[in-house]
Amino acid sequence: MAGMEPDNLPEETPETPSGKTGWWPRKRSATLRSERVLGLMVEAFAGFAMLDGHLDAEEADLILDLLRNAFPEADHSWLGRRVQRAVRDAKPLASTALDLRELLDDSQKLAVGLQLYTLVDAVGRSERSRSSFEVFLRRLGRPDHAWVILGEMSGEDNPPTTPGFERLTFGRTPGDDVTLPDEADGYSFRVYRAADLVLVRNTGDKPLWVRGRSLESGAFLRMRARQQLVVPGWTLTCEDLVFFLNVKLTGNRPAIFLAATEDGLTSERSRSRQSSVRIRFGLEAEVEALRPTELAVDGRGLLVS
Repeated sequence: MAGMEPDNLPEETPETPSGKTGWWPRKRSATLRSERVLGLMVEAFAGFAMLDGHLDAEEADLILDLLRNAFPEADHSWLGRRVQRAVRDAKPLASTALDLRELLDDSQKLAVGLQLYTLVDAVGRSERSRSSFEVFLRRLGRPDHAWVILGEMSGEDNPPTTPGFERLTFGRTPGDDVTLPDEADGYSFRVYRAADLVLVRNTGDKPLWVRGRSLESGAFLRMRARQQLVVPGWTLTCEDLVFFLNVKLTGNRPAIFLAATEDGLTSERSRSRQSSVRIRFGLEAEVEALRPTELAVDGRGLLVS
């Protein structure tokens, strides 16, 4: 594709059911900017899929599926036409990265890097695609994002240190941030957040179930509001994942208090003279007896104050 001038918009602007475009602010002053970002992201996805010089029907379907998942607000027929245009008038990836560089803040650049990696992974992690990914993020102005993403996805033991890179591990091993139920043996996954992107990666041996579809081992999927992720013994919503991410980020652990009354147990947001138990919710639940009580935790015995 012939390069778009900095002040020009794409030939078509994406149609959306609610007038929203992409991951960025929805004020009118930002809408045109978001539309241009979306067009450039289509070019980037197409460019990575065409690193070998051609795009077959299966790869085209893969790009569209990833784009629809990344930008659900955009009209699907518009995305199809925009991909066709990007393939017909191919633009160098480096040029696309430079165009995006001034349009995104650092957290959005990290989100772009994570989304593009899902494509690199899906079309085959060749040395050429890895090198192109590094070059793209360098032209985007954040080569450190490329290093930390590639290091994380290659299974390096050291946790990411790039600011803004949030990660949570769910599994059955002692080092996991959140422990899955006993029934979920063999299941594990990681959750990443950058800007408003929440991305799940299946790191276990068994498939996860997300919004009614199977997420195979090694695969990625973006989570959205009210969507559910299911493992044996536990169903987690996107809001649950965000809660855990916030707990790890801030260290704040909300609590409720239980009080024994004539009507049974009641829960309260703040401690009262009748409160007998405090439950803190974080990456794991902590139950504390505030006074002598006959309450017991299943499998743990009576609570001791």
